Amino acid sequence: IGSLVDNIKAYVLDDEFRRVPVGAVGELYLAGNQIAYGYLHRDEETAKAFLENPFEDNDEYGIMYRTGDLVKFLPNGTLGVFGRRDSQVKIRGNRLELSEVEAVVREIAYVDDVTIQIVKHGSNNELVAYVVLDNNFDDDDVADLICEYVRNRKPEYMVPSFVISLDAIPLNVNGKVDKRALPEVDVEGLRAEYVAPTTDAEKQIVEAFENVFNQEGIGVYDDFVRLGGDSLSAIKLLYYIDDYNLSSANILSLRTPKAIAASIKEFDLDLDIYSLDEGCPLNEPQLNVYLDIMANEKSDSYLIPFNISISKDYVLNELTSALSEMFRVHPILEMKVNKDFDVPYLVKGNEPLILIESDV
Repeated sequence: IGSLVDNIKAYVLDDEFRRVPVGAVGELYLAGNQIAYGYLHRDEETAKAFLENPFEDNDEYGIMYRTGDLVKFLPNGTLGVFGRRDSQVKIRGNRLELSEVEAVVREIAYVDDVTIQIVKHGSNNELVAYVVLDNNFDDDDVADLICEYVRNRKPEYMVPSFVISLDAIPLNVNGKVDKRALPEVDVEGLRAEYVAPTTDAEKQIVEAFENVFNQEGIGVYDDFVRLGGDSLSAIKLLYYIDDYNLSSANILSLRTPKAIAASIKEFDLDLDIYSLDEGCPLNEPQLNVYLDIMANEKSDSYLIPFNISISKDYVLNELTSALSEMFRVHPILEMKVNKDFDVPYLVKGNEPLILIESDV
């Protein structure tokens, strides 16, 4: 944005009101004769934006104005602008620039104008796209089309939760978006039409959703992310459904109780058939490791060698007794993979070889 005009001083500061070095991004503060003393009849906003200048001790630069612009000093002394502080928001734990989402939506041929705003939904922020469409465009599914366009180009958290069509974006006297004139958003629209759970898995997952979000009446088609879920709440959700082999990634990708429940593989584990004495098939993580070893000849990749120094004060038979007890308590250590079955099996018969060396 060029160089400063006469009688104006600029300060690029961090969140602690410290100057940042040349090339670092901070918030732009201005001081000089051109700076007013505040906003007329708006004391609260004045207190936030017009501050006593800690870097000067004269009246000419005594008031410092907080612009809200994110800038940095370039090596040639000019200022480069990077956006607005008030356009930086957190969506489900991810920080983003509203202007970045806005730029993607503007790429759409049938969108003439757009402004991206946020709306509070509980403790979370949700993105709202207010769009002005081309007069020749007519499609009832415009919201889905716009969201899909953004989804194909940006992470899921940058996809608007709401799309609202307007005849024009309202502006104030300064030519900026008049946020107060924008239509309100019904955040309850994030909830899907209620459909009750039917299976045991669906019931448990719906109950887990209600515990995590502290809401009642959640149905099987309610969306985890649209309810305000993020990676932390996904981990919390797993606490309530630990009966199933699910991960937080599963929750964030499947998102609805219906889809999550449908993904669960039911295993009828008959303990009379499967035991450590008779052997049992590899579980999924074990099978993945086994197949990786077989396919890529990684026989040593999963070994973790280490040494333990033991005091000479110990008697040898005490050490061997301790090892024998460890194998008794953890019989899995004495098992091996057998290929004589239809699928890889864990069976007994791999008693570890114990070599004892001593410098005594």
